[in-house]
Amino acid sequence: ARWFGARLPTATRIPLLYNGDWRATPRNAGFDWRIRQVPGVLVEVHPGRDRSGDLHIRLLGRRVVETGVEHAVLLPPGHYRLDWRERSQSLRATRGLGWRIACANGRPLAASAPLDGSRPWREQHLGFQVPAQECPGAWLRLGSGGEGGGGQVASGEAWFSDVRLARDPSGPPTP
Repeated sequence: ARWFGARLPTATRIPLLYNGDWRATPRNAGFDWRIRQVPGVLVEVHPGRDRSGDLHIRLLGRRVVETGVEHAVLLPPGHYRLDWRERSQSLRATRGLGWRIACANGRPLAASAPLDGSRPWREQHLGFQVPAQECPGAWLRLGSGGEGGGGQVASGEAWFSDVRLARDPSGPPTP
């Protein structure tokens, strides 16, 4: 909560995913987006002022596993839903590009359907469950689509916007 103190107005509820609307330039610290340099991947953030901004990924035809885009999240046990908007242009990758969420200890929780080809803006979502045991924190990462960790040769462009994370009350009780 201390990290958020200087970034949120008084009496504002702390979001489960900070800066998912890309209105601010990521600070690469705390519970904000972290963007690492990865060979073969160019990442740009286009902050929005009166509207949501977007994340632009350009893949340069090299073997990549991750884009270097990640966000730490601290979630109590339960069911959650990740929502976002995405589009792509000439994106070519064997397994596409997608979001993965995993516990800090590496235990995978979920992976989104891969984005590939050329697509206009579309809404996407991913439901997942955080277990009651052995998941003290989690990481949301953008990388090779689907399950698995091997790299893939990837080229093209993708944009992401309005990334939101919320509890999903329609999920069954967490054991």
